[in-house]
Amino acid sequence: MPNWCSNYISFEGKEKALDTFKNDVKKIKIGDCLFTALTDVKSEWDYDLWIEQFGTKWSVFMEEDIYSSLLDNYSFNCETAWSPCIEFVQKVCKKYALSASIKFSEPGLNFAGICEINENGEIVKEVDMECEVDVYEEEEEENYY
Repeated sequence: MPNWCSNYISFEGKEKALDTFKNDVKKIKIGDCLFTALTDVKSEWDYDLWIEQFGTKWSVFMEEDIYSSLLDNYSFNCETAWSPCIEFVQKVCKKYALSASIKFSEPGLNFAGICEINENGEIVKEVDMECEVDVYEEEEEENYY
């Protein structure tokens, strides 16, 4: 069982680029793989390929809350295995000429950060931090009292 990394991803861009992105999001069905739906990588799941291409070993699948958040705000929250999906966000930015910010935290392994990506898919700012509170440990202690 992996440690889950929480991600908040938000996209920005010119109106035409956002419209193209939004139209492609509308084509994604609930349960579809976001990684392959929003990038040019159309491969079936492969452990090494997923880590290399998307930054995490498992995909994020379209859910109602992700769908509505992407259409309303061009942003969404998701959980990924062990690490943030920075490479996925880079591919989306490059494909749609969007910029993005990904804020992530993984309290089990005590890391967090912010990564900003430009419309060419290049990382322009990275901030690494430690998680100050292990949320899972705190919840576990509360359940024993």
